Amino acid sequence: MDAQVDGSWAVGGSTITEDQDEFTPQLSRAEALASELGIPLHEAEELDDAEILPHETNAGAHIGHLVDVSNCGRRALARKLIKRHGSSQIFVMGTSFDYILNAPHE
Repeated sequence: MDAQVDGSWAVGGSTITEDQDEFTPQLSRAEALASELGIPLHEAEELDDAEILPHETNAGAHIGHLVDVSNCGRRALARKLIKRHGSSQIFVMGTSFDYILNAPHE
């Protein structure tokens, strides 16, 4: 029987086995976008061309992410998010993007 560490308390709820070095991500890209931007999943699925960048302090400490919707093909959705957040680069402090499945854009 493989030993496992219970990581269900973490965002996305994951487990780690002896053979793994890191927690297995449990969120799709769209689920993470919906969670962090406070939008419905069907809208988040339309943001497949939004860029998600790590945001760090000058000292290099990770403090969140920037979601850039400036090149989003869904202009109405991009305008809605820009109006809500005041910029096409939206800063989010949440950790959902740390748990995205390692897959190309859905």
